[in-house]
Formats: sequence, C-alpha cells, structure tokens
Amino acid sequence: AGGVEVGGGERVLELRGHCQRVTALAWMERKPHAETSSCDNSRWLVSAGVDRTVRLWDVSDEALVSEPLRPTSTALEHTRQVLCLAAAGRLLVSGAADCSLKAWALGSSLRCFRQIHDAGKVCAVAIQPEPTGGYLLASAGSSTGAIALWDLRQPACVAHLRDNQSGVLALALSGSLLFSAGGTGNQEKAVRVWDVRMGRLAQRLAGHNGKVLALAALDGSTLCSSDGAGKVRLWRLRDYALG
Repeated sequence: AGGVEVGGGERVLELRGHCQRVTALAWMERKPHAETSSCDNSRWLVSAGVDRTVRLWDVSDEALVSEPLRPTSTALEHTRQVLCLAAAGRLLVSGAADCSLKAWALGSSLRCFRQIHDAGKVCAVAIQPEPTGGYLLASAGSSTGAIALWDLRQPACVAHLRDNQSGVLALALSGSLLFSAGGTGNQEKAVRVWDVRMGRLAQRLAGHNGKVLALAALDGSTLCSSDGAGKVRLWRLRDYALG
C-alpha cells in the first residue's frame, strides 16, 4: 500500500506487509491509549488483501502496528480473499469472497466481535452510526442485485433492497440515504439513491460515461463517485434530501 500527497500528487510513504495484492483500504479514528481514554496523535490505516488478512498501520511512523489479523478461533478467520472494508469511528467491517462479514472493534488492537454470513461473496460494504445507538451496515455482492441492511446489535438481516441490477460494486451511506453503483449496460453508469427508512429506490443519478466503480460520502454533505473512464464527480447531498 502506498500514500500520495494530495496537494502535489507525490508518494509520501509505502507500507509493505501483504504478500499478495491489496484489495481495500480504510481510515480509522486515532487509537486510544490502553491506560486512559485519551488519544494519541497517530493516524490509522487498515488494509486488506488477497492474502485473506486485515492489517492495521500507524501511518505517522510507517510502522505495522498489528500483525495480520488472524483470530485465535479459526471460525472467525476469512477463508478467502478480503474484498472490501468500511469504517465508522472505531468500528471496522470487512467483507470477503467467503460470503462473510466481520465487525472489528479498535482498542489496543483490532478485535473481531461479530461474524455475519451473507448469501454470496461480499464486494461492497458501508457503515454509519445510528442516532438510537448501534450501527447500520449495508452489504452487497457482485453476483446479485440485492443489498442487505444489518443492525450490528442483531445477528439477522433487517431488510433487503433490490433494483434488478446484476451486481453491486460500491456502496455509501449518509443519514437516511444509501447510494449504490453496479449493474450492466447503461445501468452501470448511474448512481442509485435509496430511501433507507422506506426501503425503496428514490432516484438515479446520471452523468458518468463509464462504469461507476467507487462511492464515498464526505462529511455528510457531498457524495463522490468515480468511474472507469477516469472521471470523478461530486454531488451535493442536500439536493437529494428526502422529505
């Protein structure tokens, strides 16, 4: 994994540790000191790859601060390559080709506290904290058009969303809005906007000329989408607020 300075476009560091291709990256909040609730000044990067591992890095000193995350119980390990990561606060979720989701809590290290089995390989995840407590998690795979919604306080899926698309490649959550990308033909060039509360497709955002590959909700006000043609688009979320 490598880091790039946004202002100048120059590589600022390179992190080595994965023995195969890196497939996903996510930022997490600063790690608390073990003795107190205060935080240090470090920045934390999580990486995942084809080698089936999830790794935690201290980007401030370029050190690998957690060995490959292979829990002592083999039932908790990803048995195939990890395909996606999503983080919210000190909570991380990983999805893999072994049809499983794992929720990790960041303390003195990353600890897997919940495992969820999905219907197919998990290619996209998104997570956000809920006002009532807990976390809302959305997951989807490349083989079906179904998006599953999970409450991490419960072991079961709480809802499914479907739009007859052949597969979902990217997800992003912002409040009551869920954004997804995927499908074939002209469908793959659109971003779908879902009303999570009503469980329905609200609208489609057109504007890309290539397949939409990645989505990110920024600061609750902007959606960023990128496509295979090399274009990045920014969308104002207030323009798509639901009544």
